[in-house]
Amino acid sequence: SLQVDDLQNKVHIITGVALVFAAFNSALARAVFIIVGLVYGAAAVLGYQSGDVYGMQMNMHNNMLHAGVAVMSLLLGLTQKS
Repeated sequence: SLQVDDLQNKVHIITGVALVFAAFNSALARAVFIIVGLVYGAAAVLGYQSGDVYGMQMNMHNNMLHAGVAVMSLLLGLTQKS
């Protein structure tokens, strides 16, 4: 099952707030999507390797979700027109 801890919740809230603010500027939205894609991609890779990302415990469900968010964010950031 999908398990999250307090630190993960804070990261997810910060991600959501950043995406909401970025929605008002297409160049900023592209940059935020790319950053989110890279960060969540790194979290997926590190989670697959060790099960722990900076003190946050990751399981396979977390890793799959982070990998999916990374792919979609990178696609949105890299294919969006300015």
